[in-house]
Amino acid sequence: MEIIIQVFFELFMILLTYSLVLMVNKRLLLEIQTQEEKFSKAFHGSPYAVTLTRLSDGKVIEVNSGSKR
Repeated sequence: MEIIIQVFFELFMILLTYSLVLMVNKRLLLEIQTQEEKFSKAFHGSPYAVTLTRLSDGKVIEVNSGSKR
């Protein structure tokens, strides 16, 4: 009987740890999404031309609409 209680306790601890990891992961993903939205608004809302390029080969990744004005 004592072994069954110990197994259930360990299983409970594993599930508790897994749920904690899921909570932290969800919060981090939400924080990343918020930061991406802020960056996108600042990038696309700028009245000036802003270009994102890759330094290694100079490839243009994205250009905002400020360059069309």
